[in-house]
Amino acid sequence: MLWTDITIVDGGKHTGDQARAYMAQRYPGLVDGPSNKSITLKVEGKWLFGVKAIEHLESLLGPKLKHNRKTTYGFSMPVVKPVRRRMQNVIAPPKPKLQVTIEIGDIDGLFEPMGVGSPPADVGVRQRLQVLGYFYAPLSLPKAGRLDQWATDSWAYFKRVHETAARKALSDAELRALLKQEIEAHLLAASLPTSGQILAKSTLPRTGSAAAIRVPGGFRSTKGAASGLFTGDHVYNGGKDSAVGAKYEYTVGADRHALESLVYTDNPMLGKIPLLVKVTKVVGSDAPVPVQGAKVIVQLVDPDLDTQGPLEAPPAPDKVMDYGRDCALWTNSARPPVPVQPAQLWKPRIPDLGEGLLAAEYVAVHKLVTKADAQASTGSINPWIDTWAPAAPLPDAHADAPAPEPSWGAVKAWWTGEATRPYPGLRPHMNAAAKTVAARILASKPPSEFTGRGQRKFIKDMEDALVSAATVPTDPQRRNVPETWCGKAESADGIKAVLDVPAADVDGFHTKRPSQTVDHGTIAHATLPDDARKYPHAVQCVTNAKGLGGTIFKPSRCGGDRYRLKVTLEESWLAAQNASPESVTTVETGTLIVWRNVRIHKHVKLDHKTSGDWSADVLGLVRHGNPSRLTAPLFVAMKLDDAMVDAAILPSTPREQPYPATTTAKPASAAAPAAEQWRPVATASSSFPDQLRWAYCEVIQDCTRIETIDPAHLDRALDVGARSFDQSGRFKKKVHWPTMILKDATSPFLIPLRAHTDYNARKPGGAGLANLAMDYDEDGEYGLAGWALVEGVIESLADGGLMPGLTFIQAPWGASWHHKLHDVGQDLVTSGFGAASGALLTCTSGTYYPNFIYPATSNGIHELGHVLMLCHQDWPSGTGGSDAKMHQPPPAAKLATPAPNDVVCVMSYAGCYGELCGRCLLSLRGWAVKSNTFGTGA
Repeated sequence: MLWTDITIVDGGKHTGDQARAYMAQRYPGLVDGPSNKSITLKVEGKWLFGVKAIEHLESLLGPKLKHNRKTTYGFSMPVVKPVRRRMQNVIAPPKPKLQVTIEIGDIDGLFEPMGVGSPPADVGVRQRLQVLGYFYAPLSLPKAGRLDQWATDSWAYFKRVHETAARKALSDAELRALLKQEIEAHLLAASLPTSGQILAKSTLPRTGSAAAIRVPGGFRSTKGAASGLFTGDHVYNGGKDSAVGAKYEYTVGADRHALESLVYTDNPMLGKIPLLVKVTKVVGSDAPVPVQGAKVIVQLVDPDLDTQGPLEAPPAPDKVMDYGRDCALWTNSARPPVPVQPAQLWKPRIPDLGEGLLAAEYVAVHKLVTKADAQASTGSINPWIDTWAPAAPLPDAHADAPAPEPSWGAVKAWWTGEATRPYPGLRPHMNAAAKTVAARILASKPPSEFTGRGQRKFIKDMEDALVSAATVPTDPQRRNVPETWCGKAESADGIKAVLDVPAADVDGFHTKRPSQTVDHGTIAHATLPDDARKYPHAVQCVTNAKGLGGTIFKPSRCGGDRYRLKVTLEESWLAAQNASPESVTTVETGTLIVWRNVRIHKHVKLDHKTSGDWSADVLGLVRHGNPSRLTAPLFVAMKLDDAMVDAAILPSTPREQPYPATTTAKPASAAAPAAEQWRPVATASSSFPDQLRWAYCEVIQDCTRIETIDPAHLDRALDVGARSFDQSGRFKKKVHWPTMILKDATSPFLIPLRAHTDYNARKPGGAGLANLAMDYDEDGEYGLAGWALVEGVIESLADGGLMPGLTFIQAPWGASWHHKLHDVGQDLVTSGFGAASGALLTCTSGTYYPNFIYPATSNGIHELGHVLMLCHQDWPSGTGGSDAKMHQPPPAAKLATPAPNDVVCVMSYAGCYGELCGRCLLSLRGWAVKSNTFGTGA
């Protein structure tokens, strides 16, 4: 039989070579034989031709196939008149039972094969490390040496993680095998793995359950905000700028999602999960056999919005402090001081919060209010005051003297159990004043906060806005992040942005790589459905001779985005199969939720020596010619003998104790120095892992505990910092570092620098380097160069700054070059420092508890926020390095009541709960948050 003997009618007429090409495209492998004129088909490993070939085409195409029966079969079938017969014991042939399934394909097969040479130099190793969150360098980084070093450090990190878990040394071959296992298990997982843990091989979740789509989330600055050096320049480039180009340089406040996009562009394997569909049939008691040419629809359907399990992020905070409210009247029963009125009559009078009550009367009113509130009887306060009268007049109506026993009346009935205790009287003419004071005390009842607001409301409003703006109200992605904000919803490519409709084969999926052990045959390219109206948000796959088809799933990288898949046999194809009603023609998965992983390399602390343990050299550095320095108020305020706080950065570290509301009275005006520190509500800081979970980020602890900084490592770090100081060129005089830096294991300073007067007196360099004048200009230059020094120290302690995990450093004090110790105008380090390579938290518990703007842990999160590219919130107004668009708005003034969307972020310098604001959380989720610098985003 010839191809010219048949015609296929489908969107036109196809005959001859066109008919052959039609079948080859839609049924891969069916016409793999010689390209000749005869119809020759390969089915289940056997060749069909002649009548058998035509019958198989009829089974596949049904009425679409047209042919001349006489030409085809060699004779015309006669028309036979039907004859009615009585039939007995006739058994109809069984209908085939069809079954469609979906599973994860060979994930590891998508990657370049891993060789047997040096693992860090292997492209396949680099791709896999990056997909798992172990390697964050853009693969196109032009400086090959730095890219190689980055890969070397990342491989060493991966090796350390798994050798720690295995408790033994591992060979490169063993590590490659573990890397493959991680790829096959951790891109889609039923739970979030811990450090070194390898879960079971990835499977799709069943209906009603959930799995995490795990993507890298620890993208951080690549350029020092203070030094301008690229990551690793301090340690690996001698403190000199490697000049990699602006394309790769991202500092604090830069376009975080643009850096992510660069990394994703360079590594096409990021964010791809192969999906295989399989169709089999069973006839009678026969074994299942694959079905070739089956049309299968892979479709997105509505995901579960709450899977009721551990893969749901905990809700973000929903409270904001009311900075316009003062709880001091409620918390303090003593009468507020009588204000001293200004002598000038034209100046406004200062109100007396006690309304003229005597001290004892005020205490009595306060007790009445708080007792009544405890019994939910606040409406009874005024009647109690009315019946509250002294048994006898006070000796002196204007004297603050002890009051006699009251005539209890109704008050006595309320004052159950305390009627026998002395209770002051109230002068009759003070009833109105007592009621005013009672109302004022009640109005100051804590908490001074609003609920139903904060980050939770802001994020919900944003997500609800996505639904409202969805072009198709029933789109299963309508709650996911749109393409304009770095997601996949509302994409110009439609469903092809999520379910691949490729233009070319993807090696390892459509075609087998030589390194793959399982041969799935040639997988046909997925297409849009024949009937896209019937099957929206879907692609269509056609199975090969092994019954396999598929597509590559390309989910969004935005944390919290979710998907659910439905697989069904295409209706018109199924109708032609005369299938058994027992066939399984549709399957659905559970919900897939995007989670971003952030690793922690280490948390280290300086060994804290109190003043009694300081060496004579350290005491000399502190005193620098002033014997009374240790008792000077500024030095005492440093509280260097207090214990250090273990900031709750690691998942294994307990949370800090709660911090009370600011214990000082509310400042009289926003201009008061303490106004920005006003924190009217107690707060218990949430840990770093807790706060990142609000952003669908899992924190993986790759260290066992908080460790003490090795003194030898610190000495090397100080040398690196000094070199960066010199290379910065910002300080015009040459510094003799062996004289300037005191390397001493008893020092409480991470960076112990001598005062310039002490330095000059020691005649640095012998031959006489220039003395340091430290006038206004020189002080400023020293400070700018000093920031390069600080960055260099942090990068060295972070083991080069290229590790995939975050480094967190703590010290009792940052640098001794500080106005509380030396006569300088610019402090090198205040309470912390965020560099591209790691974060530094300084100061002891005495600095933080109880009146700091937020807990020590929160201050650590502030610095880690900078490492993760988050900039300052512009609060108080004028804060350096801030961007108002990258944060929720703060209140209109320091002591103002916040508007419904206002939140004071931990990235501010003002009193608050110490939590990341809603926009910070969205940024960490992967949203393209708009800023004043770059215009796109949310």
